[in-house]
Amino acid sequence: MGFKEGLNLYFKAFFILNKNQKDYITKWFMSTNHRIIGTLYFILGIIAGIMGTTYSIIIRLELSSPDFSILNFNNQIYNSVVTTHAILMIFYFIMPIMIGGFGNWFIPIMIGAPDMSFARLNNFSFWLLVPSFFLISLSTICDLGSGTGWTMYPPLSDILYHPGLSVDLAIFSLHLAGISSIAGAINYILTIYNMRSILMPFLKMPLFIWTTLITSFLLVASLPVLAVALTLLLSDRHFNSSFFDPNGGGDPVLYQHLFWFFGHPEVYILILPAFGVVSHVLCSFSNKKIFGYKGMVAAIMLIGILGFIVWGHHMYTVGLDVDSRAYFMGATMCIAIPTGIKIFSWLGTIWGGLINFKTPFLFSVGFIILFTIGGLTGIVLSNATIDVSLHDTYYVIAHFHYVLSMGAVFGFFSAFYYWYWKITGLNYNEKLGKIHFWMTLIGVNVTFFPMHFLGLNCMPRRITEYPDVYLYWNTIASYGSIFTFSVLFFFYYIILNSFYINNFYIFIKINFITVFFNKIVNFLFKISINIFNFFVFIKNEFVETWKETVFSQYYAEAKDRILLKKNDEDHYYRCKRAGLTDFMKNRVTYNDVLNDVKKLKEDKYDRFFWQMDLLKYVVENEEKITNKHIKLKYRIPHGCTEKQYIDMLIFVKKETSKQRIKEQNIKNENDNEIFFTSDDFVAGNFSEEIQKNNKNNG
Repeated sequence: MGFKEGLNLYFKAFFILNKNQKDYITKWFMSTNHRIIGTLYFILGIIAGIMGTTYSIIIRLELSSPDFSILNFNNQIYNSVVTTHAILMIFYFIMPIMIGGFGNWFIPIMIGAPDMSFARLNNFSFWLLVPSFFLISLSTICDLGSGTGWTMYPPLSDILYHPGLSVDLAIFSLHLAGISSIAGAINYILTIYNMRSILMPFLKMPLFIWTTLITSFLLVASLPVLAVALTLLLSDRHFNSSFFDPNGGGDPVLYQHLFWFFGHPEVYILILPAFGVVSHVLCSFSNKKIFGYKGMVAAIMLIGILGFIVWGHHMYTVGLDVDSRAYFMGATMCIAIPTGIKIFSWLGTIWGGLINFKTPFLFSVGFIILFTIGGLTGIVLSNATIDVSLHDTYYVIAHFHYVLSMGAVFGFFSAFYYWYWKITGLNYNEKLGKIHFWMTLIGVNVTFFPMHFLGLNCMPRRITEYPDVYLYWNTIASYGSIFTFSVLFFFYYIILNSFYINNFYIFIKINFITVFFNKIVNFLFKISINIFNFFVFIKNEFVETWKETVFSQYYAEAKDRILLKKNDEDHYYRCKRAGLTDFMKNRVTYNDVLNDVKKLKEDKYDRFFWQMDLLKYVVENEEKITNKHIKLKYRIPHGCTEKQYIDMLIFVKKETSKQRIKEQNIKNENDNEIFFTSDDFVAGNFSEEIQKNNKNNG
């Protein structure tokens, strides 16, 4: 069957199966359901995270050697990559996922509300992010990009030095993202205030709700200031004003004051939701209540307040007077007090608890350790005298990446593994999750810890060429970055593996994606394995483990048979249900299993063709198909041919319909759902069941 015929068949089957369905466009584009909107935030955040991480790899490859350049030693392109990397990771990865994704999913659930207070505003706030995301992506490829850094300091961002559209696109992008964030923050605040259960006073709210509430107040208070700064900058660029131009009586330092009045609360906007997640995870896996709940709430509120009065520590080198520097230095050090309260409360929660070392718990402990390191280097930088030497060096880069790249991202992974079952209904492979934790921990530390030494040696940021004295630590950091990037493929494999180990049923309406899904998965998985094979120690230690758990029915079947034990009741009943009792009676050697696997591999049937056969069945039996969904298991049962697979579908449809009509007296056939599992049917005996059924029906 050619591609054209297959596509034509797909459309026919699609309209048959979807004639009584709710329109997908209405469901996903116009939905006011907080779960669907939260899922959309996850999708956008993951896409932006992949793009931002790719930009970081470009940065590290460019810095891997002073004599090597993938950007042709073009500093403008390099700085535009740095700008886009920062904006993507801050505004389109961490904020949408931690605030938009987990916030939308769990705020109504935790406070007992049916949905968000303003459901349509919730939808609007997400869809503003999409054009904003496209604008910032477009600014990167327009006029060699915006090489201003994410701060967009004038005069570098003035029309004289960036005459193209790149800076304007970035400004409009941040305006849209700011409107989206303010709308979402107002929605969160009113939802938490007005829609809480009457049995949940403020001091009984979960800490994740508290952190999201304080984060929302920070957004509402700080983002308008950023909007003012960007609007004035836009006016200077195109309307001949001089707010930040000294030639017209302006002051570029004014822009820094406005920007950092937003910029420092933004740091806590990014990290506070992770605080709430870590508090939940540590309670759950320590089997204890949070230590010092009221103190934790007070610390969260105090961090939010102090975050607004310490912006000047970013500006020690602009010529602040001595009194201002002393004030900002003291106020900055005071933030360490509520932060220390939170850290010691987390340690008090763990202390004496019945600890369960699961993957979310490991990521939360890793968060505490790495965030503490980032906080200590922040105390160092809060000293005005020291900061004059370390300002705009790689010590600052290391500091805020330990807080954000390790703090917020480890918080994301902890929340992902903790709530994965709640969002998807699936369980992940715990062993693979722990391997992911250790690989991530090693990778990020190898990447960013050497930057402390580069900063102490006064290597400036945003340069592509540097003396050979900095080569050693830059090379190590680049290797760590490449390793960390490869870990993303392992994370992607864990997600795929979770679908497999849970015997996941794909609720499909026949569509183009499902027809070619298997080929895409196989292609991406091969790429992942090739990247992992680049690292020799991974190849030697873990490849054999991956072969047993690979997304393939052959290795899974081999593993199941090897694990069969005669005296193991769990395996006995499992095999009995699957019709494998013969394997319990006779010993099966490892060589027998390998031979069976080789025979199965020789068949090499193409899933595309049996899916095409299923489409043919749908088209030819249009009158019989009245159900809303057909639940198809992703893989064919072992040893089952394509014809038997289709026969199985017909048989189960008949039997299930009869049984449900008898038990529930279902009048509307459109409410029937059809399902089957490979464990309930064995290919060898299935044809006999069909023959018996046909005889009984005459």
